[in-house]
Amino acid sequence: KIGLAVLPGREEDLPPGFVADYIYSEKIFLVAGPGLIPPEMILEEGKDRQEVDPVGENANSGTNSWDTLPLVDLKKMRRTTPFIMQKEGQFIRKKTDAIFRRLGFFPREVIEVSSTLTAAQLAEVGMGITFVTSRSIDALGGEGNFQCYRYQEKQDSWPVSAVYKRDTYLDNAERAFIDAMKEVFRDQ
Repeated sequence: KIGLAVLPGREEDLPPGFVADYIYSEKIFLVAGPGLIPPEMILEEGKDRQEVDPVGENANSGTNSWDTLPLVDLKKMRRTTPFIMQKEGQFIRKKTDAIFRRLGFFPREVIEVSSTLTAAQLAEVGMGITFVTSRSIDALGGEGNFQCYRYQEKQDSWPVSAVYKRDTYLDNAERAFIDAMKEVFRDQ
């Protein structure tokens, strides 16, 4: 009965007969509580924000620069760190599972939750480490409230799209809504 939904993923992630109208790319970060990532797990320190953006335009703009975050070695966390993960079936969980498959391990200690916001809040207070999207971080007050890390050299993200059935007629209001989202989130 839903005519239009905004979801992460690409058209190939959807069942046949659906359209994914790309809106923006959402960044994914590793978030950890205080002291959960000791110095020996850091592969590379993050760059200073002014070094990345000498003009200072993005110096305090939240999750804009991947390079400003320390890079951690996830393989060193396989036995020592509790991970907070969303329940199976959620898109972020599929992404998390793919990251661990690529690394060749699955964490021994896992806390499962239903919400990315809950996962971020539990990580913030030291309950574990989680993968969180930039929108979740922003919804909870921004990167300054969390200890965010890179978990790979290249910035990780996923596409967010307006999804609807291929034969659905989108009226002017729905089309304007999609266009407005593209405009608002274009530079994110």
